Amino acid sequence: MGFPKAAFLTGLFVVAPGISVAQADGIWQWTFEGSASATANVLDGGPPVARSGQTDRLDEGSFTVSATDQTGSGSLSAIASASGRSSLGINDKGLGVGTRLDVGYLPSFFPGGANPGGEAMAEISSMFEVVLPFDMEEMIYFLDIDEEHPDVFSGSALVVIENVTQAITLVEQSQDITGTILPINALAGDVIRITTTMSGQGMAGPGSARDYGAIFRARFPIPEPSAVFLLLVGCAIAHRPKRDSSRPLNRQTRVARR
Repeated sequence: MGFPKAAFLTGLFVVAPGISVAQADGIWQWTFEGSASATANVLDGGPPVARSGQTDRLDEGSFTVSATDQTGSGSLSAIASASGRSSLGINDKGLGVGTRLDVGYLPSFFPGGANPGGEAMAEISSMFEVVLPFDMEEMIYFLDIDEEHPDVFSGSALVVIENVTQAITLVEQSQDITGTILPINALAGDVIRITTTMSGQGMAGPGSARDYGAIFRARFPIPEPSAVFLLLVGCAIAHRPKRDSSRPLNRQTRVARR
């Protein structure tokens, strides 16, 4: 990585009171809460498949709830599926979070394959709270909604981004938006909360594939290496011990100043 080791930054910010913290790489801190449910059923007379789950801990990785029902195995089967997923990851570009929901029906496209129709529904709610380890002017996010056949499969997605420390709502988004830079003007130690709520449902009779999907992604970028270096230098200068002016200079120091 092209910036100083994250361990040197751990002392530069304070976690907001009341926040339960998980830590990775000694630099990012966050909390997470999530819940999801999913039900899928191919219309072949069998029972639906239902799954649900919730968590209050997300280490670097993902939380997923999914349900799949199919008429059989192999390329001749038809499939109904529903899933919700929240994820978090860290790399040398920063910390990224995301939430995704998918529901749909997929018939077999082979001659003689199954195509009875299917139904699926899912919902997912997630809340990330990220403690910023340094001042941050902006973040990047997008929301991609795929709803080509709302008469068959439809849904909704809502994303709310807040600066909890400054009590500011930065964005409320429920429509497609791609690759947007969001000014946040946040300070080190500020808590940024991202809440997502997604749901989708539908039923398709015998026919072609139908689905609904929503994907949200956000990234908290790491400042340029020079910015991090200056932050460290400034912190070091601020905490440098001061000389006691009441003590006389020693002889070597007096000679050096002549």
